[in-house]
Amino acid sequence: MKLFSPKLNLSCLLILCASLLISCTDFATDDRKSVQLILKKDDKTYLFSRLGTMITNNKLDKNESPTTVQSTSIVVKENQLYTEPQHIKSIANLISGNYVIHDHQEKIFDGYISDGKHKVYNKKYVNEHSEKFGEMISIANIYLTDTDQTRKYHISWQRSPNQIPITNCIEMALWVDKSYKPGERTTARDNFIMINLNDLVEFYNSNVKLDYVEEDKVLYFIVD
Repeated sequence: MKLFSPKLNLSCLLILCASLLISCTDFATDDRKSVQLILKKDDKTYLFSRLGTMITNNKLDKNESPTTVQSTSIVVKENQLYTEPQHIKSIANLISGNYVIHDHQEKIFDGYISDGKHKVYNKKYVNEHSEKFGEMISIANIYLTDTDQTRKYHISWQRSPNQIPITNCIEMALWVDKSYKPGERTTARDNFIMINLNDLVEFYNSNVKLDYVEEDKVLYFIVD
């Protein structure tokens, strides 16, 4: 006598696969790590301020600490550091040495840094016709230069009608946290354009070493 029919076996297998998928989704965490950007130079530690040089100075003149948040996200994969295009500007400024130091003794660090006066980052969108009549392609371009404006590093990707990496970037599948309703959280798989930060260090021929410390939620820029 057969204990299980083929149809029953197939149904059980489908239920098991669905359960495993749900379980993996429940326990998956966001692959992107939110970090503070910190410069270590001359045995001192400086926290990056997104408020800009003028506002940071105004805050410090009033003996107020500038508000800082962990708004930069990175991904660690095979000992390489990656980030999304929207985070490149501040990182490029730090790697290229384009920053202003604000000495201001805090309890655990020595001051702040803000973006410098040189324009080492530029972003442009270009629309062009595709091989299909009536269809337009949108291309995003990021141009990084050194502080002397003598060398250029080009990053580009297609934004629409579909996302395609073109120059000095890759597409990476990541688990990310999403919230569709207030109070509800889910983790889903999605594709993102990512830029290798180690390549930027090489482009700038920089003496900066990148060090991600997970327990501190910090990406250190260590100047040798």
